[in-house]
Amino acid sequence: MPRSVKHGGKKSKKVRHNMKNVVTARKKTAKKQKLLKTQCQQIKEAWDKDKTLVQNITEMGLVTDLNKAVPIKQSFRRGIDQIPMELGSVQEAKKKGSVQKQKAAKSGAVLGSLEKEAKELEDKQSGRKTKLLDRDMEFCIYMIERHGDDYSAMARDSKNLFQETPKQIQKKLRIYKESPYYKALESMEP
Repeated sequence: MPRSVKHGGKKSKKVRHNMKNVVTARKKTAKKQKLLKTQCQQIKEAWDKDKTLVQNITEMGLVTDLNKAVPIKQSFRRGIDQIPMELGSVQEAKKKGSVQKQKAAKSGAVLGSLEKEAKELEDKQSGRKTKLLDRDMEFCIYMIERHGDDYSAMARDSKNLFQETPKQIQKKLRIYKESPYYKALESMEP
């Protein structure tokens, strides 16, 4: 067993190289790879590798900093100070606005497709219904026929085997009334 250097043993002859440049290069490539990973197909297609993250996102018509996009309303006094007083500054603001409109027209494809996809997903989720078991539907039909809208009487009924509270029964009946089974049963009655 070799002795340690502290106690007079041999020093290792292994040469250590400065790995600072290698480490920083690895960090940069890892950072670039993280930025390019996204689940959104529209952003992947419109992404330009030569531009920075902020440049890419602004060209797509998206917002990088929400605080700058939707500023918090300031007091009336601060609003007066920010009004441009010179005619030249108003014209420059109009020019900037027209340039931004041109960029927005270019980026409309990405933004429009993202909005379309979000709307489709929202429509898909809004069509989702909660379902009740068959025994729960029978329970709801029995309770409506027997007690009407008296939830406290429903809670005391002998058919309430699971001893549900009036609020729990009310929630179950609300789900049942939203279901297509209730609507079909309601339309069949004379």
